[in-house]
Amino acid sequence: MQEFVEKGPSGARMQSIADSAGVNKALIHYYYRSKSQLYEAVLQTVLGGVWEAIERDVSSLSKQDDIRAVIRVLVSTYIRALRDNPGFPRLFLRELADGGRAIPSLVDNLMQRYGALAATMLAALKQGVREGKLRPIDPVHIVINVMGMCAASFILRPIITAVHERVLERELRYDDKFFAARTTAITEMALEGIIVAGGH
Repeated sequence: MQEFVEKGPSGARMQSIADSAGVNKALIHYYYRSKSQLYEAVLQTVLGGVWEAIERDVSSLSKQDDIRAVIRVLVSTYIRALRDNPGFPRLFLRELADGGRAIPSLVDNLMQRYGALAATMLAALKQGVREGKLRPIDPVHIVINVMGMCAASFILRPIITAVHERVLERELRYDDKFFAARTTAITEMALEGIIVAGGH
């Protein structure tokens, strides 16, 4: 991942990856066949890890847990995954900027493994709208908004850090306390935007 983050898929070199991993380049070619397949495997590993964690955390919720608990799980899991893979936002932004050629196969693989989970969460949002608990917002926009707020926490780090230090004149620490505060802020902002006043 580090090689792809620093140099992009076109600039990354299999020999450099092999040297960093302490293995023979032929071994990488044996398992992944090409640099593009290795690159897709890197993206798939991180995104698959996010969905696996969401599936695990959502399955631990009880039937009595409402949309608040589901949104909090989504936010905290996504924030945690990005925190644990700090180079991933840069890598994914570069992929999108280059046209997103790897995205269709990534989505196909993820939906084969986690399509039922996505459908369940979508159904929960639609049910909330039908019951009058949620505003009639297309669930696609809810997902985009939540993911965008999570990703911006990392993408905008250089800007936020600089502004924080100049305005408040103190260092902004990207530590557990910060990530807990981000999870709460994003969850509450998302819920304020979708829950009907007086809804539960």
